Amino acid sequence: PDVLDFGPAEFLVWTDLGTLLPGESLTIVYRAVPGPYVVTLPGVGSAVPHVNGAVAFGEDATGSDRNLLGVYGGDPVDAQTRIDSADVRIVKSPAAAPVAGSTFDWTVTVTNDGADTAVGPFAVTDQIEAPATFVSATGTGWICTEAAGAVTCSRTSAAATLAAGASFPPITVRVSLPAGLAEGTGLSNTADVTARTYDPDPANNVDTDTATVITRADLAL
Repeated sequence: PDVLDFGPAEFLVWTDLGTLLPGESLTIVYRAVPGPYVVTLPGVGSAVPHVNGAVAFGEDATGSDRNLLGVYGGDPVDAQTRIDSADVRIVKSPAAAPVAGSTFDWTVTVTNDGADTAVGPFAVTDQIEAPATFVSATGTGWICTEAAGAVTCSRTSAAATLAAGASFPPITVRVSLPAGLAEGTGLSNTADVTARTYDPDPANNVDTDTATVITRADLAL
């Protein structure tokens, strides 16, 4: 089609589509990708309609676009869709104080702060930083893999959804700490999450947490 650009709106014009005999019809299928401007015009969220209109025109064999009854073509028609908005957030926290010479767990939780349901696929990435080394990564409904210290976890179903206000079961990332690690050494770890639904606050899709190493456990009898 010819594309007429009018700022935030585009008009598509198809011409020379052939001859339609009485009783025949023609179907046009096209794909549109929302641009960044839709966030403010008309806006995002399940309550905000995005309206697309279309109208057909034609000419007869004489080249005229009308007869005594009026212009060839139907009345304008429109269709509506909506772009959901879901603030997916990730939180990283230590399960306990890390002890030199032992294993240590980070807990990763993905939450949807709304307002709409978030749609997958969902993916969490976590980079293990030295001096810690990877041991395992597990979580109910998650499939986790690791390569060169980079942990990637995805929901077992690519069609998974996360309702507003809900959280997925947490991911436990277990690492091993060297025995000679000095007390007071700081450990840092960063995790991030991605989803398919528009996210109004991508800043909270990443979380970094720190923990301080101790060289002995606090035992009691």
